[in-house]
Amino acid sequence: MKGFRADGPYISQDKTSVLPGAIYVVDHRKADVMVVGRRGDLVRPWITMVMDQRTLLPLGWLVLESEPNGDSVMLALINAVLPFERNERNAVAGDTLDLLCGSPDKYWKFDNGKDFQTRRIHGVTVNGASARLAMKQKRQQRLSDAVTRIARESGDMRPMQDLIAGLRHETESEIKFCQPYMGRGKIVERWFRDAAFGFDMMCPGYLGNRSDARPQRTEEACSKFEKIRKAVGRGEAASRREEIAGRVGLMLLEEFMERFEAWVWEWSSREDSNAQGLWHEGVRWSPLELWKELAPVRRIPARERLERLMMRGEARKVDRGRIMLGGEQYEARELHALSGQKVWVRWTPGADHVVVDQVIGQGPLAQPLRVPRVKRVGLLGGEEVASANAYLTEIRKQEQQRVRELAGDRKDWLGQLTRDVVERGRGTNRGQVAGISGRVIQLETVERTVMDGTSSEAVEEDEAPIFTSYAERDAWERRHGLG
Repeated sequence: MKGFRADGPYISQDKTSVLPGAIYVVDHRKADVMVVGRRGDLVRPWITMVMDQRTLLPLGWLVLESEPNGDSVMLALINAVLPFERNERNAVAGDTLDLLCGSPDKYWKFDNGKDFQTRRIHGVTVNGASARLAMKQKRQQRLSDAVTRIARESGDMRPMQDLIAGLRHETESEIKFCQPYMGRGKIVERWFRDAAFGFDMMCPGYLGNRSDARPQRTEEACSKFEKIRKAVGRGEAASRREEIAGRVGLMLLEEFMERFEAWVWEWSSREDSNAQGLWHEGVRWSPLELWKELAPVRRIPARERLERLMMRGEARKVDRGRIMLGGEQYEARELHALSGQKVWVRWTPGADHVVVDQVIGQGPLAQPLRVPRVKRVGLLGGEEVASANAYLTEIRKQEQQRVRELAGDRKDWLGQLTRDVVERGRGTNRGQVAGISGRVIQLETVERTVMDGTSSEAVEEDEAPIFTSYAERDAWERRHGLG
């Protein structure tokens, strides 16, 4: 099937039939450049690109030193929706820079990679028992269209309660996916080719588009970097990465990002592209000029909607006013009324709270509920634990020193200490164990009344005396026929 689709018939779409800003195409690319990452190791950056289908104009992107995931995809999409901040690298865009924003007027077009098969893109359908992900785009679209039509006809938005918002709902744009194994159907692949030959080849650390065509200078630079990193250690290499990168002739990740942004804007201002979509009224335009000429007024989603897109979602059961999520406990007084029910929880990784905005099977709450995380009591940090251990060690040393001073150089210091205790008037009970510095002796029952601090009554003959050693006890038992 893969070979059939790759070599099979393909009907080219007329790019001039759509306006700029109508369709946004999203895909990933791994750059053919080796750079020094933030942790001081060699990485090949990943680029998530959002581009306009008509003009091939990059509207938003994200550069990563690791493989992209659902969070990075949403960041790239939000970058495409929000306006750009002006800097010296995008000055070539001029006034057009303020127009490069907004959601697509028709739909988002995604690749079929697993990074795009997420709940925040597809949306989630929820029933009274559980939450499930509608992975089939056509099925999800039919369901959403039917729910929206019923809600509009009846004027009642309650049917929308079983549709958890995703990218389609928050940006009010449809979602479509490319045909699998059909690279010619993705206009972004053409732009990636221009980036490979126009940008990557000009960068230090260029690897080539094949492993057998790697430049020798890059091989030498990478080998030299690894030797230096092994010699100084990973921690030292991370702190001195700028110095080491300069010595071997490689770029830092931050430098790669700045160069890439400058090249993107320089490419967008050219008029030498033969792309079909850049022709208008028999004249070839640059991507920036054509966008400024034809793009309609842009619409930007509210900030609250974009924040919801960045939050992860999951169905959780409320137990006595508490929600457990990721090993943490979240509690609020308002949740006691929902005990025993399943709710839809949204959260941002690293935040100190979660948001409950819907009861599964009942509908959305009138006001989203912010539930704070319960702070753990009694847990000590690393510095506090070290301080406590040092204090206990000091106490232990003082106690050992006190015992050594009491014992002195006496041969049978345990017996002497036991005798001192009795002479001070502290009687012992049967079964009591005296333990000093690891040595233990069992004492028999002795009742002794101390008249004053210097004298005491004699011990009766039939009573067991205080023994100062095991040998003395054994001799007494033999003498009384007990041995």
